[in-house]
Amino acid sequence: MGIRYDYFSNFVAKPSTDAPAGFFNLDGLLDSKFHFGPFRDTSDPFNSDPGINLGPRLGFAYNPDATAKTVIRGGFGIMFSPLIPMNFTRAVAASKSIPFRSNYSKTEAANYGLIFPVYNQDVTPIINATGQVQVATLVKPTIQAPYSMNLYLGVQRALSSSWMLESAFVGNRGVKLTMLRNFNLVDRVTGVRPNPALGSGDYVDDSQNSVYYSWQTSLRKRYSNHLTADIHYTWGKGLSYTGGDLGAAATGDALTTVQDFFNWRAERSPSSGDITHSFAASAIYELPLFSSLNGFTRSVIGGWQVSSVFTAATGLGLLLSENSGISPSRPDYIGGDAVTGNYSGTLQYLDPKAFARVPISSVTGGTIRPGNVGNGEIRGPGRWNVDLSLAKNFHLFKERLVFQFRADSFNVFNHTNFTTVDTEITRNTFGRLLATAGARVIQLNARLSW
Repeated sequence: MGIRYDYFSNFVAKPSTDAPAGFFNLDGLLDSKFHFGPFRDTSDPFNSDPGINLGPRLGFAYNPDATAKTVIRGGFGIMFSPLIPMNFTRAVAASKSIPFRSNYSKTEAANYGLIFPVYNQDVTPIINATGQVQVATLVKPTIQAPYSMNLYLGVQRALSSSWMLESAFVGNRGVKLTMLRNFNLVDRVTGVRPNPALGSGDYVDDSQNSVYYSWQTSLRKRYSNHLTADIHYTWGKGLSYTGGDLGAAATGDALTTVQDFFNWRAERSPSSGDITHSFAASAIYELPLFSSLNGFTRSVIGGWQVSSVFTAATGLGLLLSENSGISPSRPDYIGGDAVTGNYSGTLQYLDPKAFARVPISSVTGGTIRPGNVGNGEIRGPGRWNVDLSLAKNFHLFKERLVFQFRADSFNVFNHTNFTTVDTEITRNTFGRLLATAGARVIQLNARLSW
């Protein structure tokens, strides 16, 4: 048993030169029209974490049969993490009126005469003339440190002197993880912002939650009779709103895929990297030394080592999109089989007839409403692979020198594993398979040791 306490102060930006700089943050979201409080003091841009960050940990191991052949193990712990400073760096600017970055819609860019490429000297006069508050990143003033609740409960059983079976439930729940989404975007149809006195940018808060649960089983063989082996199978499920990582857009696998700022819960979907079934097996076998044979024959056919790794897994969730003036935008699923039955031959994985584009507004160039396709709702192709290695040590000059020969074959059966699907519905290649994990590779090497 144990307990840990964590305290995290806020993030403050201070210039290291005479040039002005500061973390300019507005004091909290007030309503659904994106009215915020006034600018906070740059020495206190958001509150230090007020939470009582006490993380208890409990673990146990129990041997019910008193023969040391069966062990029941369990554990639970709460673990806190500091906020990642990189999420706040875009809130640092030269002043309240000169942001790190300004975002303009299609209509606004046309009204201001902005034509690519656009430079600072083109945008600064516009900001000064309109008086619009422009902040690249806003942070919830009461944002708290994220934490996870981790659980393990399993049993280990010695089947023999060399074989062991382990099976366990493994899960965790992420709470108050950092989420990033865009605030004050223009209305999809009219092109008018909910708050015309404010620009748009990134909003960082602690609305992200995640959950992962799995059943993990392993069969292991300790080295004996020239053989060692491992077999592992995991059934699991991970769910979150925007990827599942605590880094928001700063690091990791987080996604900025919220279509409706105030309805982020509708984005509940498989986390990035979520795989339902995963199987892996590996083995190493050493041929006997054949000590009864003569020296030359024993040296040639004895002492070879063969090893192999087999992996198989179901596909990852796909993130479908529709290119428009408002990001993110996704298409509609209208029915039928989303995945074609003969994609390995035609290379057409998704059936375009199962999807439809959301109509585009002539004013904004964006979709007039969010699409109904969920993130990860459709899985990509699964995969399997076999690697094989063959190695041999030759002992020379009374074993003073050791010459090793090794041959490795990756994807020994040259099986095609598709890795990339075009998920952009506006392209002619929508639904097509675009890449593979690679063909068979054979690698030879030799080494002399003394």
